[in-house]
Amino acid sequence: MFWKNKIYNRMILSVLTVFIISADVYGRDSCLVNKHWQGRGYFMFGGSSFDFGALNSRLQTSGYPKVSDDFLGFGGGGHIFKNRWIIGGEGHGFLPRESENSTYRISVKGGYGFLNLGYFLHQSAHLSLYPMIGFGGGGIRLKIEEKSNPSFNDVLDDPGRNSEISILSMLLNFSLGADYQRKINKEEKHCSVWIVGFRIGYILDLEQGKWMMGRKSLSGAPAIAITGPYARLLIGFGGIHPCRKI
Repeated sequence: MFWKNKIYNRMILSVLTVFIISADVYGRDSCLVNKHWQGRGYFMFGGSSFDFGALNSRLQTSGYPKVSDDFLGFGGGGHIFKNRWIIGGEGHGFLPRESENSTYRISVKGGYGFLNLGYFLHQSAHLSLYPMIGFGGGGIRLKIEEKSNPSFNDVLDDPGRNSEISILSMLLNFSLGADYQRKINKEEKHCSVWIVGFRIGYILDLEQGKWMMGRKSLSGAPAIAITGPYARLLIGFGGIHPCRKI
């Protein structure tokens, strides 16, 4: 898929850099700064891509099926903001992916969460543009199981038919968002808005995690990174005080 294209990854990083520089100049003239605290909460849906190349190489060498490194996911978040500054958090879970061959079935699932700090480059009555940086962590859980139907005695003779291992990493999230908002009530002092937005970004790992089976670390494990580009649609609600003409 296009997520794996190195040119595409460089384009994402370049667009983020150029937009942050250019939009700041634009935002100095067009930003409508509100000096009171405001808040937003939202749900997010989208796709992410990770680097499972080394893991898949080891799996195939040992006779297991490859796992997909493209995931659909869902999550939610909330932010408060004052003037141009944004602070908050978000979390995401990946829909499980499965692969199998004639002997084994492998399933992968995971998720991550971040504490975010952002800045409005442009904030008008209906449109907000903002970059954010987030610090957090995430993990992947890999389950390997035999497809055969063993008897009770088979399990006693060979209890290690199913294995579940996991890895945790510290992550850094760079994102760029654009939100469109409309008022849904008519109060003078306080108003609520519905929000539809789009966010793109790139996740980097700060520290490579270790593969674990329960409380035991696994030596000689392949490197894996839950890093890469993503794109998400967000839908939510927010509050503004005092209410501007929207």
